[in-house]
Amino acid sequence: MQIFAKLAVEPKRVTLLPLFSFTTMKSILIACSESDQGFWLHQSLQQRFPNWPSTRVNTLAGIRARMAGMAAGIVICDVALPDGDALELVTENLEDTASALRFILLCDPHVADDLQALGLDPRRFTFLAKPLEVSMFLHRVSDVWSATPDSILSGIPLLSFIQVLNMERKSCFLEVSTSEGQGTLSLKGGRLVYAAFSGKQGVEAFYSLCRAEVIQIRSYEGDVVTSTNLDVSITELLLNYYTAVDEGLGVGQAGAR
Repeated sequence: MQIFAKLAVEPKRVTLLPLFSFTTMKSILIACSESDQGFWLHQSLQQRFPNWPSTRVNTLAGIRARMAGMAAGIVICDVALPDGDALELVTENLEDTASALRFILLCDPHVADDLQALGLDPRRFTFLAKPLEVSMFLHRVSDVWSATPDSILSGIPLLSFIQVLNMERKSCFLEVSTSEGQGTLSLKGGRLVYAAFSGKQGVEAFYSLCRAEVIQIRSYEGDVVTSTNLDVSITELLLNYYTAVDEGLGVGQAGAR
């Protein structure tokens, strides 16, 4: 019997989930000062990655208007736009380390060198020197896309998240922000292959995250495992967890069962 079905039919384990927000469908926004270049970049993206939602604007005002509805995604834009300097976006978003928006700024080579020297977070801000070469452009966008979360949930415990998203068969990487710090989990085909949190590793880290007060969870879909420190079915971990709770054991003893 799958643990998720088991939970569904046992009333003593049914609890009301707190109100939470769920955001998905990351997208790409392109803005170029020259409409021909913007059209060419947009067409190249649509041809190579037809399932990635993307749109195109021509101005800084257009970027801001579109960004208001983007929770996660990539903004690709010229540094110099007809109605302003896109570096304003860097300044405005510099301190927002929780943002799931990524920026690829297009600029002349000497400007790119100057911007690189600023030491900005490379996961959030990258630069491409013009003139652009299409294969390099598409490769960079692909790299940034894979480093952008596919879904973001706030105000939901880790155990509820696992049940809501039916993680028993999924492969994904999770960043779990809690009141005690950030933890990371990697799942491959429904098996937990990596867990780290608050100085703990493996199963101990997973159960500590289950107890923690979760602020936000970011999910990166696909097989993005970079290292491993265990190999256990997520279903088995949940079964051990709830069995330990039923028997009045400390949750920390669940992993030893």
